[in-house]
Amino acid sequence: YTWYSAALHSDVRDGGVGDLTLSGIADLAHVFIDGKLVASTPGPLAESRIPGPGSHRRSPGFEQTFRIHIASGPHELSILCCAAGLVNSDAMLGGHNMVHERKGLWGPVSWNKRPLRGPWTVQPGLLGEACRIFGSAGEMVKWRGDVLADPHTPLRWWRATFARPDVQSPIAVDMAGMTRGLIWINGHCAGRYWLLPSAASPDAAAEPTQRYYHLPLEWLEDRNILVILEEVGGDPASIRLQEWKP
Repeated sequence: YTWYSAALHSDVRDGGVGDLTLSGIADLAHVFIDGKLVASTPGPLAESRIPGPGSHRRSPGFEQTFRIHIASGPHELSILCCAAGLVNSDAMLGGHNMVHERKGLWGPVSWNKRPLRGPWTVQPGLLGEACRIFGSAGEMVKWRGDVLADPHTPLRWWRATFARPDVQSPIAVDMAGMTRGLIWINGHCAGRYWLLPSAASPDAAAEPTQRYYHLPLEWLEDRNILVILEEVGGDPASIRLQEWKP
């Protein structure tokens, strides 16, 4: 996760609407105006980012445009880039070596075809990561308890506690109802989750390729803290622990 920020000025001639074009970006972006989320990269992104030969820096697969409604005047633009790890072979880069794969925001940015020259500032990571709220520092955070009324808000931290299960078999967490993010158990990162439907199935309601994520028994305590960072938006009410019996 990396933040890119710059000033954006909307003229009266824009009519309160404009196209924000990022001509070199990978992979996913969340766009904020004056601290408010106004747009996100629609998914799913194509896995083959470059269908033919040529430089990936000019590929349409690395250009994104967002239509944004804002009032005339000065604004603060912030773009959160998420490196989702979509590319896993040279073939997906049009034959380019993966050493040349780029992440984040590297190309020109324009508002209604007018370049935003900055100055730009760059800030790596999320505040929750820096403060390690997924660990013991999370005890000092004032967590809200009313968010289940509107669970599908993007970029939200979730926290739950549970007693140690009285089992000897492996334990997994069923992430059904969530979309994409990261899991921590008692301060340990249990990995990234991404519930994508199987590409082999034409059914839009197909089961995701993976929905169960292992929680090592040696990480569990009498009182356990599960922390989740959800990027896109999901309903944690459907999350369950699953015992895997041999």
